[in-house]
Amino acid sequence: MFEHVAGAAGAGTAIGRERFHQACEAVLFEQGEAAFDRMLTPVLRALLAAGPGAASGTLPRHDLLRWLRALGVEQAAAVRACDRARPGDPAHFTLQDVLRAVRAHHVHPPAPRR
Repeated sequence: MFEHVAGAAGAGTAIGRERFHQACEAVLFEQGEAAFDRMLTPVLRALLAAGPGAASGTLPRHDLLRWLRALGVEQAAAVRACDRARPGDPAHFTLQDVLRAVRAHHVHPPAPRR
């Protein structure tokens, strides 16, 4: 996924976090959800396979929040993305739920800090 995004951004293998996020958003907004999902699905399948819910194909909410935080998403923004993906504070997320959460973060990013 990194190489795909870095290549799309014209950055070769040297790309910073902010430019990486911009390039991901460009894929989502310019090429659509299907292209974004194709790019992200292999990464998310691996995440789900490594998690405690691998047998059921789900990821516990707290692990999804931890993963989003590890990517640099602020806690409040991660919670909002999860809530948009699965309203009602569900305990577990499927692959499609995680895709919705990541898209929600990119479509509804947090307001810039002042």
